[in-house]
Amino acid sequence: MSEHTFPQLTSSKLKGSIGQTFFANFVHQLLNFSYRPVPQDSDFGIDGYIDIVIGENVTGRTLAVQIKCGDSYYAPNTEGDIKYNGENKHLNFYLNTTTPIILVVLNSTCTKGCWVQFKKEIIMPSTNGWHIEMPSRNVLSKDIIETWTRIAGPAIDHTEAIRHSWKLNDSLDAAGFQFFQVEKDEILDLSFKSIEELIERSSRSRQSLIKNQGKVELFIDGFNEDPREIYEIPEIRNWYAKSLELGIPWLYFLSTKLDAMDLLHCLMAMCDVTAKPHFDGTKHITFDRPEQIGFWLIRNLENLLQFTARHNLPSETSQEIYENTMKFIRTTTGFSR
Repeated sequence: MSEHTFPQLTSSKLKGSIGQTFFANFVHQLLNFSYRPVPQDSDFGIDGYIDIVIGENVTGRTLAVQIKCGDSYYAPNTEGDIKYNGENKHLNFYLNTTTPIILVVLNSTCTKGCWVQFKKEIIMPSTNGWHIEMPSRNVLSKDIIETWTRIAGPAIDHTEAIRHSWKLNDSLDAAGFQFFQVEKDEILDLSFKSIEELIERSSRSRQSLIKNQGKVELFIDGFNEDPREIYEIPEIRNWYAKSLELGIPWLYFLSTKLDAMDLLHCLMAMCDVTAKPHFDGTKHITFDRPEQIGFWLIRNLENLLQFTARHNLPSETSQEIYENTMKFIRTTTGFSR
C-alpha cells in the first residue's frame, strides 16, 4: 500500500497514545483520582488534568500533567536522576498557568515512570531551552496520593460560608440602608476590595440592584484620633480620587438625601475647601474653586452611566439619580450649572 493512501499512525503517535492510556489507568486504578485527557488539537503543553478525589468526593482541586514517553526521555544519569528537557515555547505558558503542573516521564514500554512538580525556582537553562532535574525517588506509585493531594491544595467545604453569604445578601436587600465600614488599611493601600464586593452583592440580580440604589452610608474607620475632618486627610482624598479613576459608581449607591454626609464628603475630598467656624458651633464650608465641583460631577456621571448601561438599567434611572444629585449639590454648595 502507498503511504499516501491512508491516514498514518506513526510510532510516535502510537507511543503517545500508549503513554496516555497507561497514565490514565494509573490515576484511576492506583490513585482513585480522575483523569481528563486534553484533545490533541487543544494540547499546548498540557496532556491532561488530574481531579483530586477524596473518598468519592471530587474536590475541585486539580493538577495539570505533561507526559513524555520513551527511553530517550527516561534516561537516568549517574546519580539515577532524570533530566527533563522543556521547550521555551512552553515556559511562559506554564508560568502563567494557575493550576499546579506535574511533569511525567515514562519508559518506552510504559511500565514505569518518574515525575516532578514544575516550579520556576528549579528551572535551569539548557542548550535548546530549559530543564529540570527529576529525582529518581519520585516514582509513579500509590505512595504519591498524599503528596499530589498536598500539591493540588486543600479542599475546603464552603457550605457554611455560602449560607452566611446568602444570609448577608438577604439582610442587605431587607435593610432600609446599608451602613458600610471602610477600614484604614484599605484607605492607605488604595484598596477597593470591600467596596467592589458590596457592589457585586448589590448587583447580583436586577431586583437586588434596584432595591440597593441609594442605600449605602459609608463610615471610614481608623482616623478617629486625627483632629482633621475626613475631607482634609490626604490619604482619604487620594482614596476618593482613585475611586473615580476606577469607575466606582458612587452616585448610584450613596444616598442623595440632604442629611446624608457621605456624598458631601466624597465631593469635598475632591475639592479645595475653606471651613470657617459658625456662631452655632458648626462650620461654614466654602468651595474655593467651583469648577472642581463640575469636574467631580462629570466624572461621577460618567461612572454612573457606564454602570447603569452595563446592567441594562433604563435611562430614567440615571436621569432620576442625576436630578437628585443636582438638587443635593445645589442645596449643600450653592453650585449650579
